[in-house]
Amino acid sequence: MQMQQTKWSRLRGSAATALIVVSAANLLNYFDRSIFNLVLEPIRREFHLTNTQVGFLAGGFALLFAIGSLPMAWAADRWRRLNVVGLSVVVWSLATAASGLAVSFAWLFVARVGVGVGEAGCLPAGTSLIGDHYPPAKRAGAMAVYQGSGLLGSMLGLMIVGVLAERLGWRMALITASLAGLLLAPFALLLREPARGRFDTKQAGEQPWLSALGVLLRSPVYLLLVVAITWVSLGFTSIGAWGPSFFVRSFHLSLSTVGLLFGLSFGLSAAAGTFIGGYATSRLAARNRRWEFWVPAGAYALAVPLYELALHAPTPTIAFSFVALASFAAFLGYGPTMSLYHVVAPPAVRATAVAIGACTAGLIGAFGGPVAIGMLTDALTPSLGPNALRGALSVLMLGFLIPAVLYALAGRMAFGGMKAGRPDDLEPAAVKPAPLA
Repeated sequence: MQMQQTKWSRLRGSAATALIVVSAANLLNYFDRSIFNLVLEPIRREFHLTNTQVGFLAGGFALLFAIGSLPMAWAADRWRRLNVVGLSVVVWSLATAASGLAVSFAWLFVARVGVGVGEAGCLPAGTSLIGDHYPPAKRAGAMAVYQGSGLLGSMLGLMIVGVLAERLGWRMALITASLAGLLLAPFALLLREPARGRFDTKQAGEQPWLSALGVLLRSPVYLLLVVAITWVSLGFTSIGAWGPSFFVRSFHLSLSTVGLLFGLSFGLSAAAGTFIGGYATSRLAARNRRWEFWVPAGAYALAVPLYELALHAPTPTIAFSFVALASFAAFLGYGPTMSLYHVVAPPAVRATAVAIGACTAGLIGAFGGPVAIGMLTDALTPSLGPNALRGALSVLMLGFLIPAVLYALAGRMAFGGMKAGRPDDLEPAAVKPAPLA
């Protein structure tokens, strides 16, 4: 009996168990996001929506996801983070079920905003937990597992719900998909939390919250990171939200076919890129910390021509092939991006640092991107006709060049004073505030 209790106690407090649970939550987070994007076309037809209205639905979750990230991060920096994760899962699952009961555009929009309320707590609490479970040398790899789980969730959502939507209709598909989150939530409540800032030197975890926040907001590298992540969010959310509709409209494919092929080409390739990028970055950063910035910079620069080739491909087979290559390339930089918050942020405000980035990325990127695609598609329809969505996506994909430049610049600034960014230099320029005016 004593031995069983000891094993259970170790299991509750282990880093691997925590990573599995928060990664499962993140998987369901992206699962619920992606399934709605897949059924946008039948929703558009049923409610006779314009492309702009569809854009508002696609980005609607991001409104309160962005706004709610800050208070949820404040809670995660003070309260039990696993409780924040569990509550978040329950809220977004119930909101997904409510989407399936909608009778109007307004109901759908409010339900999608409700999904954002729940999802707001998952990212800051989850990444903060991982940062305190894993030392810096292993953190990028752990973050890649966490981020990659979300991409697997997107893939599974597209593949499973594509079949469910064709057989049961889009409403029952959403309601059925919401059940998984309600089953997962209790597991988060059973785990033990690690001490905050346990791998940091100089007792940084004891720094007062307001003082640490001031240091963060005066960091030029952190501000560059926030702007870069916002542009990345705009690109990823736009292709994720409108990609299924693009294939349905451009190649007249069924929902199940698009769900399977887009799920594999986008979701699986993105997950593979995230895992490989996180592992490779951990190895490279052991020799030179600047690789934590260089990998995302190179990844996003490479993704631009590949996405453009996908959008202008003559056949669906060629298009899906380039989507796979582009997504693999782009997501090589996704895992390292999350670990960068732990490079630039003091421990006392790491969840808040993630939330500020999530807020701007949500409002400008995750909400603004799909809405901008919808508006641009409506504007281009008179001249381009059925190719209007292709033209709108093509314009926005060029935006990946901006974060490529910003990451390269941030890497130079963060470790500018080091000799080749040695890993034993524990206090990079990133965490040093800019002088007050």
